[in-house]
Order: sequence, then structure tokens, then C-alpha cells
Amino acid sequence: MLRISRDHRLAAVVVPRGPGGLRQSVRRLLGRVDNSLARLDVPLIDIAEVAKLRSDVIVVASFPKIIPAEILATARLGALNMHMSLLPRHRGPDPLFWTYWNDDR
Repeated sequence: MLRISRDHRLAAVVVPRGPGGLRQSVRRLLGRVDNSLARLDVPLIDIAEVAKLRSDVIVVASFPKIIPAEILATARLGALNMHMSLLPRHRGPDPLFWTYWNDDR
């Protein structure tokens, strides 16, 4: 299991289901970062599987769908949404596109 610090570990990476092989693309990307997902020892899971983890914290970054409140509530301490662009200017499912489109720095 990948250690984030001495006291915390990354339990899983959630990848939405969808057309176009998004799951395979994420596998390739993570494999390039550390040569293999096996070395990371972090599973790719669906959003429905999050509740099984019984996590302390859920951290969301660039997830393209609204996560149901009942899934977010499964984290003991809560959930944190990391939005990758200026809010509220670039809200919505494709904030990075609008950041680049508007040439924001």
C-alpha cells in the first residue's frame, strides 16, 4: 500500500465507469508514474465500492460526476473536494478546459 505519510495511506483510486476505456487510460497513466500499479499496491475501484473502505477521509480531485451524499458520509472525518481551477469562474465538469480556453494563469 502506498504510504502518503507515516500515519496515512492511500487506500484506492476511484475511476468512473464510462465509454472509451477511461479505466485503462488511468491504469496506463499510473503505470507511467511508478512503472506499475502492482508496485503502488493501490486498487482502482468504482464509486460504489468506496463505502466498503471505511476511510477516515475521502479526497476528490477532478471527478467528473456528483458523488452521492451517502457515499461521502461513509468517511469518518469527512470529504475534501480539490477543484483544479478558479471558482466560481470555472465550475462544472470540465474546469481545466475553461482555464486553458481563457488563458488563465
